[in-house]
Amino acid sequence: MNQNNAVLAGLIGAGIQASRTPALHEHEGDAQGVRYLYRLIDLDQLKLDSSALPDLLMAAERMNFTGLNITFPCKQAIIPLLDELSPEARGIGAVNTVVLKDGKRIGHNTDCLGFAEGFRRGLPDVARERVVQMGAGGAGAATTSTSEESDTVKALKKQIEELQKQLQEQQQAVQKAQSSKQSEEAKVAAVAAAQSQVSATSAALQTATAALLQAVTAEGGDTSGTLVSTTA
Repeated sequence: MNQNNAVLAGLIGAGIQASRTPALHEHEGDAQGVRYLYRLIDLDQLKLDSSALPDLLMAAERMNFTGLNITFPCKQAIIPLLDELSPEARGIGAVNTVVLKDGKRIGHNTDCLGFAEGFRRGLPDVARERVVQMGAGGAGAATTSTSEESDTVKALKKQIEELQKQLQEQQQAVQKAQSSKQSEEAKVAAVAAAQSQVSATSAALQTATAALLQAVTAEGGDTSGTLVSTTA
């Protein structure tokens, strides 16, 4: 075993003393020839709550942790403390893995992939037209995101993504016009034109968002993950 190839990781959550995660990770590390140390950071045992997350993250960084797994009740509370989010974590609105690398905290979500793969393997033929989900926390948000979407919902989501990109570019154009070195009269005209584009795109984005919410509701879906920002 290469002692230089070492990983220090941990799980942050409440009531996790019975977790099998440490044994699973360390066993796999042994199989891969990696010195893998996995520690439980149990909020209940430490008499802490999610408000301690900033201190726990800082301590993990100082102790050179490679990363952390995150579970209840921290999957959503940890998001404001991170530098970056993977597309999956951003879309789901929850994080179950934090990679600590090059001074950055990068949030990921593997719940969605894990649930979907387990479902495909264990229940490949089960009917999925109507599903009742008990719970709506971080893991719940991940499992609902695996549901199939209609062509209408997919098209609206794509339209919203494009409008959000346009809006960001137009807002940058406003800032550029405001800081330009042209005459005051020309600057005012340029800013007004750029702001007009922003207003038009914001209105289009709000319309598309309302249509998306209506479509998801009509299909009996969960609207909790469909809300989008119309401002930067």
